[in-house]
Amino acid sequence: MAKKLKSKRHKSAVKRARQSLKIAERNTFYKSAVKTAVKKVVAAANIGKKEEALDSLSKAKSLIDKVVSKGIIHR
Repeated sequence: MAKKLKSKRHKSAVKRARQSLKIAERNTFYKSAVKTAVKKVVAAANIGKKEEALDSLSKAKSLIDKVVSKGIIHR
């Protein structure tokens, strides 16, 4: 919640602004986690570690499906 909330007139507008900051922070966390998981898969595949790549791929797929179900990224 690094952004400062501008003064709003209505109580509901203040709450929505506060919620929007929380949601944006959460979305950033999940998007970053997906990027990191994909990078792990690619790195393991480039090195030639097949078992590690397959394990990382499974975890990445699971994470991507979770993020898609939350509506953070589009399938």
